[in-house]
Amino acid sequence: MQKLLLLAVALSLLGLGFAFIERRAPAVPGQVRPPGSIRTDLGHLLITPLLSRFVTAAAIGSGLIGLALITGERWTADAVLEARASSSWVGSWPLAIQLLGLVLLSDLLGYWVHRWYHEHPKLWRLHAIHHSTRAMDWLAAVRTHPLAAGLSRLLHLLPLVLLGF
Repeated sequence: MQKLLLLAVALSLLGLGFAFIERRAPAVPGQVRPPGSIRTDLGHLLITPLLSRFVTAAAIGSGLIGLALITGERWTADAVLEARASSSWVGSWPLAIQLLGLVLLSDLLGYWVHRWYHEHPKLWRLHAIHHSTRAMDWLAAVRTHPLAAGLSRLLHLLPLVLLGF
């Protein structure tokens, strides 16, 4: 509980800092936020991570069930992580190279997942919420659909985990 409170305080201070910077040096001078947009963005900031956790967990659970059906073995999340760790060729790299590889691959995956949302009409319908604001600022970036956030997390992290990062 204390860690959660500390996280809430840290994120609040960070948010206030960003709001201060945005007010002092706006990306678009004179831009006015539509009424209610801050409330909408704060709602997305608070609710989407909670809901997308369930989406991600359901997708991972479905994947483990599929893996168990295909292989005929019982797979748990711990068993998958243990198997990955024991065969991780990335783990033998020097730490600096691992970090560099993680940052580069993570950025590349994030780019392609985001681009995929833009290029496929059904995915765009989920992603369009992210682009629905009429006044872009730091807070509007958190405006995402919970399904899109969960799917993005899964598509972004799964390759990293499977490669041993």
